[in-house]
Amino acid sequence: MNATNKVGVHDLPIDLQYIKEDLITTDTINQLDIADGLKELLISKNITLNMLLDTPVSELAKTLGIDNYIASVIRYAARKVVMDQYGGDRVSRKLNIRM
Repeated sequence: MNATNKVGVHDLPIDLQYIKEDLITTDTINQLDIADGLKELLISKNITLNMLLDTPVSELAKTLGIDNYIASVIRYAARKVVMDQYGGDRVSRKLNIRM
């Protein structure tokens, strides 16, 4: 084996961290109560839960090539996942979420 085929010791943890983040993002997106095609779209565009919560609906719609109504449905589903996972009122007040 020559030196060009070796993986550096410092490269592996970073690669594993990216894989872990991708798996967490994919798992979270798959928890959304939306159509599978929309989930696939979000995953293909590398959209995270934080992006869904922080991005204005109109910008999200433009980024994904969908209309504002569908973007608002996705945003609502993301907020619901956060509320369900991390606890009702405390999270809704912190994130200014109105269901």
